[in-house]
Amino acid sequence: TLMLRRHCARAANWEEALERAMSAPISTLPVEGGSGVEQSANRALEWFERAQLATDTLIQLLYLFFALEAILGDTSEGLKAEALALRRAVLSHKQGSGFTHPGKTYSLYDEVRSTAVHGEDAPEVSARQVDDFAWDVRLAINEFLDFAKAHGCARRGHVVTALDEDPARAEIKAFLPG
Repeated sequence: TLMLRRHCARAANWEEALERAMSAPISTLPVEGGSGVEQSANRALEWFERAQLATDTLIQLLYLFFALEAILGDTSEGLKAEALALRRAVLSHKQGSGFTHPGKTYSLYDEVRSTAVHGEDAPEVSARQVDDFAWDVRLAINEFLDFAKAHGCARRGHVVTALDEDPARAEIKAFLPG
């Protein structure tokens, strides 16, 4: 009977885990096509999956930033750390899932991602830092889809504009370093 109870407990946990996974916005994405928002989310998921398969923490972090940029980035020239960090923080704030501190995203982008991408020696990143960031990126993809749906945004650019124009952005900017 003890083994039977353990088996039933595992089955209940499995069913609960499956139900939770299937309730996430990413579980409803079409494999192909869809709106611009859905296509951006699918691109982000592809980068996210590559990060999960990478064995080097720097490569994992770079792929995770590619995922975040697929949903919240833009193609403008110049420094992008501040805009990306603020968009991520505003998104988490607006979706009520807590508050993603913009300083953490900003620092990882500026000190690690940009350094590596521009051919310099990037500082070491720990597996814990990467795991924490991966969790936040996964959450961001779901929040991005929820935000787009709630605000009637069909294109990534509409989401980015809405986040950039949100009144909370000015207050959140005070949390950035410097």
